[in-house]
Amino acid sequence: TVYRANLFDSFPEWYNRMPFGDWALHVLNAEHGPFRYINQNMAVYRIHDAGVWSRLGRREQILKMIVVANAINVHLNFRYANVIQNRIGYWHYEIATELSRSGKHHGIFVHLLQALRHMNKEIPKKDYLRLVFKHSFPWLYSHTYWRLQRLSRAVRRQRA
Repeated sequence: TVYRANLFDSFPEWYNRMPFGDWALHVLNAEHGPFRYINQNMAVYRIHDAGVWSRLGRREQILKMIVVANAINVHLNFRYANVIQNRIGYWHYEIATELSRSGKHHGIFVHLLQALRHMNKEIPKKDYLRLVFKHSFPWLYSHTYWRLQRLSRAVRRQRA
């Protein structure tokens, strides 16, 4: 990223509390005039296990992204709240999905409720409801899921 020099005198006080600074820096610079995106590879980004970001699990990365997004939202006086809140909702849904996939049920409802609170159009409603059902009534979900799978296979065989 290339920035113009001296666009602002100092960083806002919240900037130093951010878990990473690039998003906030982009926003701070973008407030001072037009910017351009060059759709070309102009650098190399090396990902490795010892990296500050890449060594984190996806859940930890998302939680840090939510912190930065909320700070940016406040800094911009909520002018882009719909866009930012939709993204935060999707990230909470992503965490809930990951927790479900990994069998770690602790905390899943917190993230499902946050996803619902920020209800994002990108979240497939069917998948969201399936997750809620699966973790609210695991015994019923398991029984129903396998019955629906058998029924679906039978219908496909009948059509063939």
